[in-house]
Amino acid sequence: MQDAKDILAGRDNLTNTSIKEQVLSQGQSRKARKRALSSAVVPEGTCREIRALREGEGVQKLLPDIEIDTGLGYKHVKAKLGVQKVRPWRWIPFVNQARTDNAALYHWARVGEEDKQYPFAKYSNRVSVPDFSEEEYRVYLEDPEWSLEETRYLWELCDRFDLRFIIMKDRYDTARFPTRSVEDLKDRYYTVCNRVAKLRAVPGEDLSEVLVAYDVEHEKLRKEQLELLFARTQKEIDEHNYLVEEVKKVEYRRKERERIAQTAQKLIEQVEISDDKGFDKNRRSSSTKKKERSRRDRDRERDRCGNVTKHLNKIIEERGAGPYLRSYRLKVPNTMTNKRAKAMEQMLDELGIGVKPIATENVTTQFNVLRNNVLMLLELKSAMQSAEFELSSLKHKYENLPDSVSMSDVDNFLELSMDEGEGGGSLPKQSSSRSSTPTTS
Repeated sequence: MQDAKDILAGRDNLTNTSIKEQVLSQGQSRKARKRALSSAVVPEGTCREIRALREGEGVQKLLPDIEIDTGLGYKHVKAKLGVQKVRPWRWIPFVNQARTDNAALYHWARVGEEDKQYPFAKYSNRVSVPDFSEEEYRVYLEDPEWSLEETRYLWELCDRFDLRFIIMKDRYDTARFPTRSVEDLKDRYYTVCNRVAKLRAVPGEDLSEVLVAYDVEHEKLRKEQLELLFARTQKEIDEHNYLVEEVKKVEYRRKERERIAQTAQKLIEQVEISDDKGFDKNRRSSSTKKKERSRRDRDRERDRCGNVTKHLNKIIEERGAGPYLRSYRLKVPNTMTNKRAKAMEQMLDELGIGVKPIATENVTTQFNVLRNNVLMLLELKSAMQSAEFELSSLKHKYENLPDSVSMSDVDNFLELSMDEGEGGGSLPKQSSSRSSTPTTS
């Protein structure tokens, strides 16, 4: 608001008012400043809004009601400037401790700090290149493709350029030695360093942080593939993106078909069970019905146990078309129920194993084998619980057998119960229970 008033006040007021007067005017009251503003001459033809700003009318309505003093201005009429003397600086020479040529450079420094160490010398760290003797080279480091002279030359470049292999390849003396690629230089350097580290290591020393595993063939193949990838035309890129989208559509349609087939199979099983129940009520005897049901349950149990292994094998072998993430092999199949998947995750949690480990090749394979074993263990536990329930049911029925039953009848009863799987016999019961062994006739 004050800027707008200064602009409207005209050029004369800006030139006549000095900065010192503006500073000193901060000590005046608000009424005095308002009186000074209202006394200014308003030019003719000025609109009402500008006249109101010039005369101070309506200014209080436009200003905020909160305190706007930020504390950045002068607190007193007279500004208190610093009275201390400025510390002198000098243009002095200095030596960078990171340089080996003792070159004298110059910079500005305060008086009294001439002998202070150059602060940027600590950032110049050199790589320690291990050295070797001629005897060690002849016994342990010889290579038919590299001579001692060329190896020494390579070591000089490594020490000079701090293992910047791209610069080393550019400065390599091809007149004296054969042309080497960056991968060849790295392979020779890391091979010699690993051999020297093993040679000079103390027995029992851990060399995992010292040795460097460098696969030269893998690096060459990787760079060739990258060059082929970068050399693709726009048409090839569009074709690749189109194929990726088509693969996603095919995978979606395949999963949809599997889901529909699974739903249809469940409906068919429900219809078959309902039909079997109605047919058994009218046409079959109770013993035939129980035999049929137990055989169907056993077949379903075997199929379920077989499906577990089949699903896990599908996780291991299913990779999809085109590029894919290795973590895709850790995915739980859609055909597995949520109850079984939660039980498997709970078992892995009890073992202290994460549900989503790092998807390396070895970890993925071993993790799928472990999940297969966990699911098989869960199935065996379920089968054992069913067997224990059947055993307790048979014991209860055996204790309630009447006294008139012979051992041959008991044997036939047990065989019938084992064949049926549910233990439902047709022997009569009596009110009093039997706790001792039946008498033989």
